[in-house]
Amino acid sequence: MVAKVANRDLAHKGHCITRETRRTSWITSYSTDNGTATIRGRISVSVESAADGTVFPALGFSNGTFSLHGVDGSDGGANDKLALSILRPDGSTYHLSAGVPGLLSGGNLTIH
Repeated sequence: MVAKVANRDLAHKGHCITRETRRTSWITSYSTDNGTATIRGRISVSVESAADGTVFPALGFSNGTFSLHGVDGSDGGANDKLALSILRPDGSTYHLSAGVPGLLSGGNLTIH
């Protein structure tokens, strides 16, 4: 699966679906507090087959919302965490990354 967020690709192995967001003034709020950050905004989702490009309009939507929550756990990134939730326009869950921030497998999240 490849997720396009603000025209950048994020690859996920082992999936055959592409989720794509469209950038249209998509960040609505941003907050930080003591090593944590939350970004909220609007999102549109289009689902298509990575194998042949077939689009599945019934699975996509416009005017949804997302929330990305990050935790800067330590210098060097050892305990950094991220959580992503995507909601459909009616408020139902489209995607929830375990409900709580999960540890990053690599990299270093720095929050100021």
